[in-house]
Amino acid sequence: ETPSTPVASMLGVGAVSGAPNTEKGKKSDTTFTSGSLKAARRAAGAVKHAVDRVLLGRNRNAFAVVRPPGHHAGVGGLLEGAESCGFCIFNNVAAGALHALHAHRARCGKVAIIDIDVHHGNGTQEIVKKYTEPDRLYFFSTHLYDTDEKTDYKFYPGSGLGFDADEDGDAGN
Repeated sequence: ETPSTPVASMLGVGAVSGAPNTEKGKKSDTTFTSGSLKAARRAAGAVKHAVDRVLLGRNRNAFAVVRPPGHHAGVGGLLEGAESCGFCIFNNVAAGALHALHAHRARCGKVAIIDIDVHHGNGTQEIVKKYTEPDRLYFFSTHLYDTDEKTDYKFYPGSGLGFDADEDGDAGN
């Protein structure tokens, strides 16, 4: 059985069946060692702890410098159809945002995730789009988008072109 990611658990999807996996013998940009999962869990836990400290009034603000960052990790980790996951195991920012919205509902009505990076936060975008209360969670990504059809070049991850709104033209998510 595929284990649940922190984000999948908070979105209520539990274990992510059929989540993409790298087949044995194929290369991935994200390698694991015996301590990788422990480190990734600690990073996600550090963000959760920072959120708790601020929303319980113990600190005025917090800044979590954690690796891996996570914005390429989607609901189940590796995004369906993605060529890689950009060294991301868990989406720490989205997990922290969802924790704030669920565990601190009375204190936290809305969360905005502002992603300023050279790469599009495709994993965060997938998570935000699947969130069931879109008026409470906002995602904004500023990034480079570049392709060359003549050479099949695309700047990683090759997503994030233009303005992305839902079917009704609502850009709230």
